[in-house]
Amino acid sequence: MSAPPILDNLAEHPGQTVSGHCDVHESEDHHSALSTPGPSRIVQPRVCHCALLEPLLGEDGSWRTAIGLHDVHEKEGDADALEDCIKIYRRLLDDGGAVQLHVSEQRAVTRRTLAFKLLQDRNGLAHASGRHCVLSRLSRALRQRFLFHGVQQDLQDAVAHGRSAVEACDSEGVSCPATTTTLADALRERFGRLSSAEDLDEASQLCQSALDGSPPGCKLRPGCLNAMGRLACYRFRLQGMAGGAAQAIVLHREALHTPGLAYPEDFKARFLLALALFTEYEVDGQMDKLEEAIKLYRTALELCPPKHVDRPIVLLNVGIALTIQGEDKSVVSDVQEAITHLRNSLSLRPPGDPYRINSMSTLGNAVRSRFILEGRPEDLQEATQIRRDVIACCPPENPHMWIFVGNLANVLGSQYEHFGSLGDLDECIQLQREAMRRIPSGHPRIAIVLCNLAECLIMRFDDTGRGADLEEAIQSFREASDITRPGHPHYSNTVEYLATCLRRRFRISGAYNDLEDSIALSRRAIGMVSKSYSGYPPMIIHLAEGLWLRGEHRRDLDDIIHAIKALEDLDPDLTPEVERQRWFEILGKAYFAKFKHTRSASDFEKARELVEKQLELLTTGHRERSRRLIDLAELHLEHGPGRDIAQALQFLSEGLTDDHLDVRARLREGVRLLSAIECDHGDITDDVATYSRLLDVYRTIVHLLPRLAFFEVDLPSRLKTLAVGQSVAVTAASHALELSRPQDALEILEQSRAIFWTHSLRLRSQFDLVPDEYRRRLLELSRQLDRHDEGTGLAIEKQQLELARARRWKQTDEFHNLVGQVRSLPGLERFMLPDDLTALSGIARHGPVVVLIASKVTRRAVVLRRPGDIVNVPLPLVSVEGLVQSSKGWKSVLISEKRSVTRDSRLKLHKTRITGQERSATHVILEQLWVGVVKPVLDSLGLKPSQGRDRPRLWWCPTGEFARLPIHAASGGDETCSDYVVSSYIPTLGALATARASYTPLTKRQCKVLLAAVPRSHVPMWADLPSIVDEIQNVAEILPADSLMPIPDTEDARVGDGRGVHAQTLLDRLPEANILHLACHGMQDPENPLESGFVMRDGILNIARLMGTPSPNALMAFLSACETAKGDKNQPDQTIHLAATMLFAGFKSIIATLWSMEDVDGPMIASHIYKELFHGGSEHLDPDIIPYALDSAVRKLREVETSPSRWAPYIHLGM
Repeated sequence: MSAPPILDNLAEHPGQTVSGHCDVHESEDHHSALSTPGPSRIVQPRVCHCALLEPLLGEDGSWRTAIGLHDVHEKEGDADALEDCIKIYRRLLDDGGAVQLHVSEQRAVTRRTLAFKLLQDRNGLAHASGRHCVLSRLSRALRQRFLFHGVQQDLQDAVAHGRSAVEACDSEGVSCPATTTTLADALRERFGRLSSAEDLDEASQLCQSALDGSPPGCKLRPGCLNAMGRLACYRFRLQGMAGGAAQAIVLHREALHTPGLAYPEDFKARFLLALALFTEYEVDGQMDKLEEAIKLYRTALELCPPKHVDRPIVLLNVGIALTIQGEDKSVVSDVQEAITHLRNSLSLRPPGDPYRINSMSTLGNAVRSRFILEGRPEDLQEATQIRRDVIACCPPENPHMWIFVGNLANVLGSQYEHFGSLGDLDECIQLQREAMRRIPSGHPRIAIVLCNLAECLIMRFDDTGRGADLEEAIQSFREASDITRPGHPHYSNTVEYLATCLRRRFRISGAYNDLEDSIALSRRAIGMVSKSYSGYPPMIIHLAEGLWLRGEHRRDLDDIIHAIKALEDLDPDLTPEVERQRWFEILGKAYFAKFKHTRSASDFEKARELVEKQLELLTTGHRERSRRLIDLAELHLEHGPGRDIAQALQFLSEGLTDDHLDVRARLREGVRLLSAIECDHGDITDDVATYSRLLDVYRTIVHLLPRLAFFEVDLPSRLKTLAVGQSVAVTAASHALELSRPQDALEILEQSRAIFWTHSLRLRSQFDLVPDEYRRRLLELSRQLDRHDEGTGLAIEKQQLELARARRWKQTDEFHNLVGQVRSLPGLERFMLPDDLTALSGIARHGPVVVLIASKVTRRAVVLRRPGDIVNVPLPLVSVEGLVQSSKGWKSVLISEKRSVTRDSRLKLHKTRITGQERSATHVILEQLWVGVVKPVLDSLGLKPSQGRDRPRLWWCPTGEFARLPIHAASGGDETCSDYVVSSYIPTLGALATARASYTPLTKRQCKVLLAAVPRSHVPMWADLPSIVDEIQNVAEILPADSLMPIPDTEDARVGDGRGVHAQTLLDRLPEANILHLACHGMQDPENPLESGFVMRDGILNIARLMGTPSPNALMAFLSACETAKGDKNQPDQTIHLAATMLFAGFKSIIATLWSMEDVDGPMIASHIYKELFHGGSEHLDPDIIPYALDSAVRKLREVETSPSRWAPYIHLGM
């Protein structure tokens, strides 16, 4: 086995990289030859002469043998030799193989005289001054064995024996600097493991005492200087001790310049001086110190024997320094040489060596540096694997775990930048937080860790648009700049990073002060560094970005020209790969901005050339390729000599389909450019081929939308991510209709609406048609992805949330890849996709289905009259603005009539008085719907007024603004929609198809009814509902006696006053119910639609909780509550309301309300419907009865309550 590294220091070099992530390098100064030498062989006044005993101790020559074995261990790394010498040291202490020796300060003692005295006086070591020599040697050997095997007892014994050696010296009045520094070494090592400040303080006192006892000219002084310098450097690295590195340099230079200094002292002094210089370079960034350190390291390496125990340490440190120099000067050969040295260092540390992780970690840093300079993906993958192996091998209590964790985080950040996996980025951020948690308070590298975390947050913001990440990054950079302050070598970088964040915030908020502040900060950062500084080019690039942005914002051509000049004065070949790409990007954008001013063909060509050049530099699979393709699309969309819409659409399509950039970033950019096309390129419709290509781009975006629903951990966040595509679906369908492609329009709507629900349902599939080699893993992943936090995610600590996100996004990537593999199999091409129109056309078999579409492009109704028969009905009298105004007007009437259920009052049993103005407003809206929407549809179907069951059923599928209006209540003159058809609603065509496909005929005798009510809730501010008790009593009397599902008497509102069902009771029984009748308060939360819910006896039963309760046996849900089908005004096409929740949970037929219902109306409506459903001679329940019964009940209500706000809220949803 090779010997362990004896050095214990870690240098945490920030290793500035182009991406901004600072790696932490672990320089070492453990050593055996580098540690304190054995007791001195030189006689000095009142200094111990025990070195003269070394050849004589042990009458059988065992002492000489032990010393020889110890030397063999240090020079050749022989672990067995170390074991043998420890045994001899112990035996010498036990057997009394040394004698007492006192030497006068004034008397010269010759070796012959001393030897004669030793032979005549053989007392035990317990009383001999030579005892401390053996104790000191044993302490040193035990510390070395601890470093090899990691056995804590060895370290404790090393301290104990070292202390005994010092005490032995003190008892005899002898000064032995070597013994003193040996104890200091052991205490320093123990501090590194146990972090006891007392150990480090004592070690400092011991080193100072040894140095004081070795005046200039003393041959022991070089060793004492090195010991004191090493400890000063160590304290600076771990504690930030002021002046520690500078003090170490002075001490080591004095040691190195001692006349006649020979091996091993010269080797030790060179190595430790190099380490101190490197540490000082970390503080002030002066390259001459790094260069001198490298020269000294190389000389030390030449002096170090090939098998010496310290050779892996020297190789490690020269590798670190060369890596840093290669990064700073962009010299690949330096990094390559570093990798060679580091691989050699690693080869000398076999598995089991506790310091193998240092060589592994540093090798990972160097390989990542080579990736940064050359961009080879295999280097990035190797660096990632190495750093994962380091974490796996490192004990959790290792005081330097923060370094290893941070370095793994940095390489994951680089991996994300290249390959674009958000799982990598979230894991990176989680690890950066872990590094912040682990780094000691007050550590001088805290600012570096803060900056690394902030850089990762910025990357995530760029792709996800999460504003909280940007704000946290700004705060982190501000904290880092406060820590570093002017004069600190990293202050300029920290200031520049802060400037970059402010520019980003300007781009999303338009706060001009942020832009001005960012430019000022960039100028300040540039003023702090020389042009030869490796970070100078990135700073110029960032300043140019600020100037370009300001030029665009203020329409100031001078700023844009200054940005171009600043960039063109740089040589992009001198910057690392990532910054070279950034140079091309910003210069290209600046020329594009200039072209917008000049309309010069040369400016256009220059901008295009720069973007294309960057595409050449970006290898296939790089996440930035997507962005540059979209840049080219935007360039070709600009009016002027380069405008080419067809080419722009081609580039846009390529950028959108490049899966290496996060889908959210692609969708944001795609939607932005499509919006620009809609606003500024109306002539696109002139060419059918180009217009068709536009539709293809829309379809590409629609195809990507469902993937958004997989990302977030909690349900509200999943819903929020879908907002980016809110207008896309309807606009895309509108273009398809304009191109006379109604089938495409319907398929687009199916794929892009109600994604929130269809995504959840697909994850609950059993994947029965999928081969077993895919099915097992798909089932595992789908169940994991279907889980969700019931809160909003805000209650979870950031680190836990990011860990969950990282895990989820990696699962998402794997699931998406598996789905792609399954779709490549014959017969499974549409796996996990909505049914195409061929499969869906059968839904019109029981009556026509009407999809209503309104956008700025077109206003139409797509009517499925019967299977395979589609009619495209223009609605020329409809406008988007008119629908918005109608929706607002309807809401205003409801408020003015105070019909909505409030939390502090209830309307009593009486007819409602309606003013003429209110009647006029509601009737105007309903008449507009009749004339502009419903009558054209009915005419296309050739329908005439009828009565009862002679009227056909018709399913409305409203999209966009239509979803907020009572289409079923439309009327004009003496005609109403209900005179022609019985209306039902569906969120999507697929929802109706699924309901029918999953329906199983149910007999009245088998039917299980869950009758639940809450006339009085414990939830504050909700009024009592006195009519509910009558309602459920009436329903119970109608139902077969054995059909009611039992609930506890304490929750049964029929049993006594004030009782009501609890949320968990309802959830527990819901899966077994065929019919749910729920009478209570209901509410649609306008801010967080997933918090919409039923007001139960003990709290709100919201949508998020209901989603986890599938009801496969369900037929009908009668939701006798307010606002159960109201929907979300911000994302109407996701149909987030209580009725949709029940539909997607498994209920086939739902009675719900579009707004508030009256408590007094519930008993009549419910009684009428249940009588129709359960009476009659049929053995089975007929689902078709439900919508007809509701229509009949509403007609009865309308006879006594003419206000539409009273009778129109009731709707039927489903089959």
